[in-house]
Amino acid sequence: MQIVQCDYYEEIVERKRRRVQIYSGPRGTIYDCDGEVLATDMQVFDASFILPKLDPLVAVVPLVCRTAGLSREKFEEHLDLAKLRAAIEEQSVQTLLPEIAPRAAKRLRYLAGKYPEKYGALIVHEREVDGRAVFSLRADLAELCRKEETLRLATAFLGASYDEALKEVNRVEEKISKIANSYQRRYELDMPYTLAKKLSRDQAEEFEVRYRRYPGIVVTTRTQRVHPHGDLACHVLGYLRALSSTAQYEDLKKQGRIIRRGFSELRDFEKIEANPFFHDDSVGASGIERIYQKELQGRKGARLLERDTRTPEQTVLSEILPGPGLDLHLTLSARVQRAAQDAFSEEGLAGAAVVMDVKTGAVIALASAPGYDLDTFRRDQSTFNKHLQEPYPLVNRALSAVAPGSGFKLVTALAALEEGAITPQTHFY
Repeated sequence: MQIVQCDYYEEIVERKRRRVQIYSGPRGTIYDCDGEVLATDMQVFDASFILPKLDPLVAVVPLVCRTAGLSREKFEEHLDLAKLRAAIEEQSVQTLLPEIAPRAAKRLRYLAGKYPEKYGALIVHEREVDGRAVFSLRADLAELCRKEETLRLATAFLGASYDEALKEVNRVEEKISKIANSYQRRYELDMPYTLAKKLSRDQAEEFEVRYRRYPGIVVTTRTQRVHPHGDLACHVLGYLRALSSTAQYEDLKKQGRIIRRGFSELRDFEKIEANPFFHDDSVGASGIERIYQKELQGRKGARLLERDTRTPEQTVLSEILPGPGLDLHLTLSARVQRAAQDAFSEEGLAGAAVVMDVKTGAVIALASAPGYDLDTFRRDQSTFNKHLQEPYPLVNRALSAVAPGSGFKLVTALAALEEGAITPQTHFY
């Protein structure tokens, strides 16, 4: 029984046993005056990997060391990966440990049967020697060293680079191996990491239906801002960017409103009511998206999870459901806005046009030409940089003047002469 500092150690145990999983609600939809969708969130599919299921060695090595009472160094003496991979063609099953304790054999056999994706490569072999049962640990080498083969199949199907995919998997493996806290490391191992973005529906179905062909590869979903009409009212609607690149990021960080994505600390469960942010959340950078950022932002949800220290199983103790952001209905008419923009594009002109209701003052159209496609202009840095050059499509000519250059010096000089501030003989250096 713990007597001294009981509350302190109880809190440490709770913190290790419990974690919070936080996820986002969708951003609000923006409509025109007739109910036409101008901007909304769409669900997209990504191919992700769960490391110990993709690479069983990540799960097998610490499990065997822990269960058999071996140091990692000693076990890895038996686990020469180069020799193991070379032996796959000759002999699929090979002995890892010639003898293990009956208790360790029972546990390893149980876990291999209960969690085949992680530990299915392990085989506990039993034989009788001098009237007693002797157990050894064997492994199906093809299963144990399947990471490379699975990645080859997945990248070939996706038309992606195998080398880049392997590099990303190894990067994640190295990152997790450096986490000192064993409980935090176990939670990170259960996290899906992105391998390929924006799968087609057919590609997503392939991974879902033929999951045995791609062990460790899972389909994850996320939301992406889409604009059904492309460049329509682009300057009015505005665009999103990562929160970490904005001026308000540091202020939110000081307020404790920046939390980590995925599994978080227990104290973050109580922050959900304040609707915190992930560091890479998308927030409004211009236009309506920026002005109504608070209203449009979806509300975070969270699950309070408790993990059995002996197995990977988790129990949901409490849950706060996420909520969508508020929808916005504008006075803008998509039909009139399109007519105004087309008038400029057909003539190849740069300029602006504003249409208002003379009775109410409501803005029916606010066009600026040239414009830009809200879904593609930030596709990569080079594409974005082109939009910063002439004819400056990011400039909203209806609200912001384009810098006139040296021609405007005539106006300021004439005003100064009329006010007597300068004479024709005044010189500026």
